[in-house]
Amino acid sequence: MVTGIIHVLLVITPGVYGDQFYQFMDSIFFNINDGLADFPIIGGTLHHKEFAAFWFFYAGPLTFIYGYLLNEVEKIHGCVPVNQ
Repeated sequence: MVTGIIHVLLVITPGVYGDQFYQFMDSIFFNINDGLADFPIIGGTLHHKEFAAFWFFYAGPLTFIYGYLLNEVEKIHGCVPVNQ
C-alpha cells in the first residue's frame, strides 16, 4: 500500500511529474497525446515523460488496492495461500 501512496505523491509533486499531472487534470485524466500523430513511425514524436507520468499515476491506486487486498487475505488466512 505504501508503494501506491508513494506513486501518487510523486506524480503530484512539482518537479517530478507535477507538470504532466496538471496537464492531465485539464483533459480530465484521459487525453495524454495526439493519437497516431505522436508515433515516430509516421513522423511524430512520442512524449515519454507524459506516458511515464500517466502510467505512474494510474499504477499508484492499483498498487494500493492490491496491497490492501493482500493485507486482508493475510488477516484471514495468516499468510498468502500458494497455488500449486
